[in-house]
Amino acid sequence: MQVCYYGQHYHCFAFEDEHWVMYDDQTVKVIGSWADVVIMCEKGHLQPQVLFFEAAN
Repeated sequence: MQVCYYGQHYHCFAFEDEHWVMYDDQTVKVIGSWADVVIMCEKGHLQPQVLFFEAAN
């Protein structure tokens, strides 16, 4: 999961069912791959704050 900040708003990206999903103040949207998340953050000037990950066995 990644949490980003822009202005006074937070966005959360979570990996669910093989896709990254974005949650914000008003919407839930399937983004796609991690590369798509990075592009969205760059274009939207989102500042990553926290990144949680789990090691796969």
